[in-house]
Amino acid sequence: DPVVRRVVREFFSLNGTMVNCSGGLAWGDAGWLTCEETIAGPREGWERRHGYTFLVPAAANAAPVALPIPAMGRFVKEAAVADSSSGIVYQTEDDGSHSGFYRYLPRDPANLASGGVLQMLKIAGRHQYDAREGQKVGAELKAEWVSIADPDPDLEAGAQRCFAQGYAQGAARFYRLEGLFRGNAGEMFFVATNGGDVKSGDVSPDGFRAGYGQLWQYTANGRDGHLTLVYQSTSGALLDSPDNLCITPRGGILF
Repeated sequence: DPVVRRVVREFFSLNGTMVNCSGGLAWGDAGWLTCEETIAGPREGWERRHGYTFLVPAAANAAPVALPIPAMGRFVKEAAVADSSSGIVYQTEDDGSHSGFYRYLPRDPANLASGGVLQMLKIAGRHQYDAREGQKVGAELKAEWVSIADPDPDLEAGAQRCFAQGYAQGAARFYRLEGLFRGNAGEMFFVATNGGDVKSGDVSPDGFRAGYGQLWQYTANGRDGHLTLVYQSTSGALLDSPDNLCITPRGGILF
């Protein structure tokens, strides 16, 4: 794809960012959204805060300036992908058991820096839903969204993280959300690297016993949409800790 090749050439010139992870395509394939998988900042010895999403324009003719988009949130990010019709940007958080699934409602999809609303997914009628385990493949969970009042928290001054803000309003938690990819019909597929009922033997710092991995699908349907567990690994020999993913033109899913 010429757009992706061009973006990849420019990506390596995006100075000033740190621990960039998978990212994803912007609305209209206007560029690549790259995300920082860290919330390090001045208290860790850096001059700037980190934990933001940046746009690398496909049309850039020189090294782009690294301009964070604070309204899209400051958290431990993995991926960001824009819906091809609405311009809503979905984002994953890779922060152990403190991982949420987010969407950014931009005022102008062609200008993400012009502002918008950051929201975190909640399961309707289920306060602080735990999607890490005990899930049924194929079951549809009606989704709602809660708004994050402070998407760019001053963590150095003790402000609440984005996850904590959403979770306090009843949003769902996952275990390590990583790869995110737009399906051929507009669905959003994303990976929970260590979710699942069959345990791998690893234990998180908060005591959660890690699974071998889950694949989730979010389908927008009007204002809210629904969430479905597509697959979860029952053995490390089948699938162990999936990270990134992509959807083939024929609809196959590659981890």
